[in-house]
Amino acid sequence: LEMQDESIVRLIDTPGIDGSEDNQALLLKAADEADLIIWLAKATQPARAPDQLLLDAIMTHFENKAARLQPPIIMALTHIDLLSPKAHWQPPYDLGSEEPKAASIYAAIQSALTRIEFKQDTLAVPVYIGDQHSYYNVDTLAAQMMMLSETSTNVQLNRRRLELGQSSKNWKAHWTQAKKLGRVVGQSIVKRL
Repeated sequence: LEMQDESIVRLIDTPGIDGSEDNQALLLKAADEADLIIWLAKATQPARAPDQLLLDAIMTHFENKAARLQPPIIMALTHIDLLSPKAHWQPPYDLGSEEPKAASIYAAIQSALTRIEFKQDTLAVPVYIGDQHSYYNVDTLAAQMMMLSETSTNVQLNRRRLELGQSSKNWKAHWTQAKKLGRVVGQSIVKRL
Protein backbone atom coordinates (compact mmCIF):
# COMPACT_ATOMS: atom_id res chain seq x y z
CA LEU A 1 0.00 0.00 0.00
CA GLU A 2 1.25 3.48 -0.79
CA MET A 3 0.39 5.92 1.96
CA GLN A 4 -0.39 9.63 1.58
CA ASP A 5 3.11 10.54 2.78
CA GLU A 6 4.43 8.31 -0.04
CA SER A 7 5.74 5.68 2.38
CA ILE A 8 5.11 2.08 1.44
CA VAL A 9 3.40 -0.40 3.74
CA ARG A 10 3.81 -4.09 2.94
CA LEU A 11 1.03 -6.22 4.32
CA ILE A 12 1.68 -9.93 4.40
CA ASP A 13 -1.32 -12.20 4.79
CA THR A 14 0.02 -15.39 6.31
CA PRO A 15 -1.82 -18.72 6.35
CA GLY A 16 -4.19 -19.24 9.23
CA ILE A 17 -2.99 -20.74 12.49
CA ASP A 18 -3.57 -24.49 12.38
CA GLY A 19 -1.21 -25.69 15.11
CA SER A 20 1.07 -27.70 12.79
CA GLU A 21 4.85 -27.42 13.23
CA ASP A 22 5.42 -26.32 9.62
CA ASN A 23 2.77 -23.63 9.90
CA GLN A 24 4.16 -22.42 13.22
CA ALA A 25 7.68 -22.22 11.78
CA LEU A 26 6.39 -20.19 8.81
CA LEU A 27 4.43 -17.83 11.05
CA LEU A 28 7.35 -17.44 13.45
CA LYS A 29 9.61 -16.48 10.54
CA ALA A 30 7.02 -13.92 9.39
CA ALA A 31 6.85 -12.48 12.92
CA ASP A 32 10.64 -12.29 13.06
CA GLU A 33 10.65 -10.16 9.89
CA ALA A 34 7.62 -8.02 10.85
CA ASP A 35 7.55 -4.44 12.08
CA LEU A 36 3.96 -4.78 13.33
CA ILE A 37 1.71 -7.81 13.75
CA ILE A 38 -2.03 -7.63 13.21
CA TRP A 39 -3.34 -10.81 14.80
CA LEU A 40 -6.73 -11.74 13.35
CA ALA A 41 -8.91 -13.71 15.72
CA LYS A 42 -12.45 -14.89 14.93
CA ALA A 43 -14.98 -13.78 17.50
CA THR A 44 -16.88 -17.04 16.97
CA GLN A 45 -13.88 -19.33 17.54
CA PRO A 46 -13.78 -20.58 21.13
CA ALA A 47 -10.70 -22.80 20.63
CA ARG A 48 -7.59 -20.66 21.11
CA ALA A 49 -4.87 -23.25 21.83
CA PRO A 50 -3.09 -22.92 18.44
CA ASP A 51 -3.10 -19.11 18.80
CA GLN A 52 -1.76 -19.36 22.33
CA LEU A 53 1.01 -21.77 21.29
CA LEU A 54 2.08 -19.48 18.46
CA LEU A 55 2.05 -16.39 20.65
CA ASP A 56 4.12 -18.24 23.25
CA ALA A 57 6.61 -19.25 20.52
CA ILE A 58 6.86 -15.64 19.32
CA MET A 59 7.40 -14.33 22.85
CA THR A 60 10.06 -16.96 23.54
CA HIS A 61 11.73 -16.23 20.19
CA PHE A 62 12.15 -12.54 21.04
CA GLU A 63 13.12 -13.24 24.66
CA ASN A 64 15.98 -15.37 23.30
CA LYS A 65 17.10 -12.49 21.07
CA ALA A 66 17.67 -9.88 23.73
CA ALA A 67 19.03 -7.29 21.28
CA ARG A 68 15.94 -7.51 19.07
CA LEU A 69 12.85 -5.42 19.60
CA GLN A 70 9.60 -7.35 19.43
CA PRO A 71 7.08 -5.95 16.96
CA PRO A 72 3.93 -4.55 18.56
CA ILE A 73 0.78 -6.65 18.21
CA ILE A 74 -2.76 -5.48 17.53
CA MET A 75 -5.50 -8.06 17.83
CA ALA A 76 -8.26 -7.53 15.27
CA LEU A 77 -11.39 -9.44 16.26
CA THR A 78 -13.29 -10.48 13.13
CA HIS A 79 -16.75 -12.00 12.53
CA ILE A 80 -18.30 -9.79 15.17
CA ASP A 81 -21.51 -9.60 13.13
CA LEU A 82 -22.13 -13.27 13.99
CA LEU A 83 -22.18 -12.65 17.74
CA SER A 84 -25.52 -12.62 19.51
CA PRO A 85 -27.93 -11.20 18.80
CA LYS A 86 -27.06 -12.26 15.24
CA ALA A 87 -29.95 -10.42 13.59
CA HIS A 88 -28.90 -7.11 15.15
CA TRP A 89 -26.25 -5.23 13.18
CA GLN A 90 -26.34 -1.48 13.66
CA PRO A 91 -22.84 -0.13 14.24
CA PRO A 92 -21.18 1.82 15.68
CA TYR A 93 -21.12 0.06 19.03
CA ASP A 94 -20.15 1.55 22.36
CA LEU A 95 -18.36 -1.34 24.01
CA GLY A 96 -18.97 0.14 27.45
CA SER A 97 -22.73 0.11 27.02
CA GLU A 98 -25.32 -2.44 28.09
CA GLU A 99 -26.56 -2.87 24.50
CA PRO A 100 -26.60 -6.66 23.84
CA LYS A 101 -24.45 -6.69 20.66
CA ALA A 102 -21.90 -4.32 22.20
CA ALA A 103 -21.75 -6.49 25.33
CA SER A 104 -21.20 -9.60 23.17
CA ILE A 105 -18.40 -7.90 21.24
CA TYR A 106 -16.74 -6.72 24.45
CA ALA A 107 -16.99 -10.20 26.01
CA ALA A 108 -15.52 -11.80 22.85
CA ILE A 109 -12.58 -9.37 22.90
CA GLN A 110 -11.86 -10.08 26.57
CA SER A 111 -12.16 -13.82 26.01
CA ALA A 112 -9.76 -13.83 23.05
CA LEU A 113 -7.21 -11.62 24.84
CA THR A 114 -7.32 -13.84 27.93
CA ARG A 115 -7.35 -17.25 26.23
CA ILE A 116 -4.57 -16.40 23.77
CA GLU A 117 -2.70 -14.84 26.71
CA PHE A 118 -1.85 -11.51 25.15
CA LYS A 119 -0.15 -8.93 27.34
CA GLN A 120 -2.57 -6.68 29.20
CA ASP A 121 -1.65 -3.63 27.10
CA THR A 122 -2.34 -5.36 23.76
CA LEU A 123 -4.60 -3.24 21.58
CA ALA A 124 -7.78 -5.01 20.45
CA VAL A 125 -10.03 -3.71 17.69
CA PRO A 126 -13.31 -5.37 16.67
CA VAL A 127 -13.73 -5.18 12.89
CA TYR A 128 -16.11 -6.27 10.20
CA ILE A 129 -14.62 -6.83 6.74
CA GLY A 130 -17.20 -9.11 5.14
CA ASP A 131 -19.49 -8.75 2.14
CA GLN A 132 -22.93 -8.41 3.75
CA HIS A 133 -22.47 -5.06 5.49
CA SER A 134 -20.29 -1.98 5.20
CA TYR A 135 -16.83 -2.36 6.67
CA TYR A 136 -16.76 -1.53 10.35
CA ASN A 137 -13.88 -0.17 12.43
CA VAL A 138 -11.27 -0.58 9.68
CA ASP A 139 -10.49 3.13 10.09
CA THR A 140 -9.93 2.54 13.82
CA LEU A 141 -7.55 -0.31 13.03
CA ALA A 142 -5.69 1.93 10.56
CA ALA A 143 -5.50 4.68 13.19
CA GLN A 144 -4.02 2.21 15.70
CA MET A 145 -1.46 1.15 13.12
CA MET A 146 -0.53 4.80 12.54
CA MET A 147 -0.22 5.38 16.29
CA LEU A 148 2.25 2.51 16.41
CA SER A 149 4.19 3.66 13.35
CA GLU A 150 7.07 5.12 15.37
CA THR A 151 7.39 1.94 17.43
CA SER A 152 7.19 -0.15 14.24
CA THR A 153 9.88 1.98 12.61
CA ASN A 154 12.12 1.44 15.65
CA VAL A 155 11.55 -2.31 15.38
CA GLN A 156 12.54 -2.19 11.71
CA LEU A 157 15.63 -0.03 12.32
CA ASN A 158 16.71 -2.28 15.19
CA ARG A 159 16.38 -5.38 13.00
CA ARG A 160 18.27 -3.74 10.12
CA ARG A 161 21.03 -2.52 12.43
CA LEU A 162 21.53 -6.02 13.79
CA GLU A 163 21.44 -7.51 10.28
CA LEU A 164 23.99 -4.93 9.13
CA GLY A 165 26.14 -5.79 12.14
CA GLN A 166 26.07 -9.45 11.16
CA SER A 167 26.91 -8.67 7.54
CA SER A 168 29.65 -6.25 8.64
CA LYS A 169 31.30 -9.18 10.41
CA ASN A 170 31.28 -10.91 7.06
CA TRP A 171 32.79 -7.77 5.49
CA LYS A 172 35.63 -7.96 8.01
CA ALA A 173 36.32 -11.51 6.85
CA HIS A 174 36.15 -10.37 3.20
CA TRP A 175 38.49 -7.48 3.93
CA THR A 176 41.00 -9.82 5.60
CA GLN A 177 40.82 -12.12 2.58
CA ALA A 178 41.28 -9.15 0.24
CA LYS A 179 44.35 -7.99 2.17
CA LYS A 180 45.85 -11.47 1.98
CA LEU A 181 45.09 -11.63 -1.74
CA GLY A 182 46.69 -8.19 -2.15
CA ARG A 183 49.86 -9.43 -0.44
CA VAL A 184 49.99 -12.54 -2.63
CA VAL A 185 49.44 -10.51 -5.80
CA GLY A 186 51.97 -7.89 -4.62
CA GLN A 187 54.57 -10.55 -3.86
CA SER A 188 54.09 -12.19 -7.26
CA ILE A 189 54.48 -8.81 -9.01
CA VAL A 190 57.65 -8.05 -7.00
CA LYS A 191 59.06 -11.50 -7.91
CA ARG A 192 58.41 -10.84 -11.60
CA LEU A 193 60.19 -7.50 -11.46
